[in-house]
Amino acid sequence: MKKPNILHETLGNLDPFITRYYRTGQIYYLSMQELGRSFICSYLGLPHNEMFTNVRDAYIKNTGSVESEVPESETSFFEQITKTFIFIEKDLAKIVIEHLQLASDHLKEIDKRIDDIEQELIRIKTDNITSEIQEKPPVLTYFLNLNKQAREQVIEFLKDGIYNYSLADASTFSRMTFSFRYPYAYAVKPDSYNVKYPTLISNKFGDLAIKKYIEVQKLFSKKQADFNKFLTDYIIDQNVVGQLQMECVNNYFFRSRSGIILEAISAYEEGRLALFSSIAMTIIEGVFHDICIAFGKSENEVLTLGFQAKINIMQERLDYHFDYKYYAFKFRLLRNKVAHGLMDSAEASEISGLTLLDIWDAAKISRSMEIPINQKLFFIHQSIKEGTKGDFKYLAALVFSQNISLPIDSYSQADIDHVLGLLLSDHYWSYLDLKLSESPESKSYANALLKAMVDHKEYGSAELKSKCKERFKNTFKDLPKFELLNFIGPLVRYTPKN
Repeated sequence: MKKPNILHETLGNLDPFITRYYRTGQIYYLSMQELGRSFICSYLGLPHNEMFTNVRDAYIKNTGSVESEVPESETSFFEQITKTFIFIEKDLAKIVIEHLQLASDHLKEIDKRIDDIEQELIRIKTDNITSEIQEKPPVLTYFLNLNKQAREQVIEFLKDGIYNYSLADASTFSRMTFSFRYPYAYAVKPDSYNVKYPTLISNKFGDLAIKKYIEVQKLFSKKQADFNKFLTDYIIDQNVVGQLQMECVNNYFFRSRSGIILEAISAYEEGRLALFSSIAMTIIEGVFHDICIAFGKSENEVLTLGFQAKINIMQERLDYHFDYKYYAFKFRLLRNKVAHGLMDSAEASEISGLTLLDIWDAAKISRSMEIPINQKLFFIHQSIKEGTKGDFKYLAALVFSQNISLPIDSYSQADIDHVLGLLLSDHYWSYLDLKLSESPESKSYANALLKAMVDHKEYGSAELKSKCKERFKNTFKDLPKFELLNFIGPLVRYTPKN
């Protein structure tokens, strides 16, 4: 029986010839040449050891291909078959071995690092030097746990993930995006698992060029007087004091404690540095306290948490927006030093300058769009700014974000009244009319928006809410059944970069 032209076959018809290589595991150990030979011979009904010239002739006859366009080399011919019909571009056997070797090398690195850390912990305990005991074990324990976690991930990959990962590496369909994938976290940046002790400037000077930052690190470690001069100049050049004063106006987390922040700044400017540093620690802890509440923790729960537990919560949600190791291991020691009055006059200037930059860093952290309150406040401000121009995407995002609660002191009533005015404006309702007349997706989006408006809990006065409901009722009497489409969801988490 004559075989149909393989080039005209559907994937469904070819599937039985392909899936057996996966079912038997042959896909992972046959070379591309062996795989291509096995596949095409099976399809054409030829013995698997048929002479290459006969296989090539049979393929040309089956497909009606121009002979000059079909590879004459046996290796090239069968590899092309594999790429065309099995969608494999590289030898899986070689790829599996490569990933196996890489994972094995990573395991050796991790095991050595774990051993080195454990030996260092034993040495510190034996030497019993107070300064080392205070500073090093927490950092070492952090990196010990980090490497143990990495080890488990590599082992899990070797047990359950290596074959699928290798297949994705070799597959035609995943090659376009595969360069962005990694088998496990350790493979992304192995150096980040090396023990590195944070310094008092680890979370600072991120705006400097790399070359300049390296110079500053050298000054900090070797030339204290020169570093202190740089620090003073940097604070002036960056207008850090002025920036913090503006944060007290524009940043909710700072505005709510602006009194004590401005008092601390006055103490800094007047040279009462020990007092400033003491107040600064309280400010930073207070900001972090409020951020934890903004992430959904109750006030009572956060009150029972220590500083370490709070920054653990922040690390889970803020990730790269937050220098966890600095606050967990270095800031903790600095805080204790200040709290116990252990600063001498020579240290006061440097420590107060660094602490001022810590408050500035806390301001940057507290502005993160990963914090839900900031998202919603952004929607409010942008709704007012863009809504007057007829752009209502931020206003829609604000309506859909009603599940994000805002503290009563985080916004002004004037802003809310402005937003409500936009919601009731002819321009906005014309926008909804337009959406309802467009594609089914736009219509569903508009209906979802209308339903969310009616159910909204933040309209302010009963009168305004009643007006909105009445406008909704009179304008759209016969709404189709409300369905919240999947694409609506991301609007709740809408951020400027989206």
